[in-house]
Amino acid sequence: MYKSKLTLDKEDSMEIEGIELQIKVKDLLKFIRYLVSMGLNVVPIFEQHLPDGSKLSIYELSIGDDHIGAIQVRYIDSYYKAFHRIFTLKSTPRFETRGDEVKYKYWAVPVEPTIIKIEGASMESVIGILSKYIDEYPNPEAKETLEIYRRKNLGF
Repeated sequence: MYKSKLTLDKEDSMEIEGIELQIKVKDLLKFIRYLVSMGLNVVPIFEQHLPDGSKLSIYELSIGDDHIGAIQVRYIDSYYKAFHRIFTLKSTPRFETRGDEVKYKYWAVPVEPTIIKIEGASMESVIGILSKYIDEYPNPEAKETLEIYRRKNLGF
């Protein structure tokens, strides 16, 4: 687990080496595009499909060549309904989706707060960037699918 470190120097000032924030994001793709538009590099470094149909991804954050942190996000996307249908069939699953499964272009919606870990000299500017971000669900299907996910997975 990532922890903030506070150290006191002789002048009794505090220096924060790293901080972990949790942000409620409704539209993951818009959030990543926003960070890129603000000059941050967002590079995927890990993705795992979880048994409940959600995905866990970790992205590295950098400005130029300087690593400044990471994003950890657990989300569902526009293929969640198809995933759930495939793996709840009693017969051998067929890996195909019907045309009516996805009504909108690809979307991704976090199922829990997005964790952002920031470190280094750029913390204050990154926190400023994050504080200005606002969003809505990408479309009605995304919001409805998230509600279905939460009903099936109590605690989210």
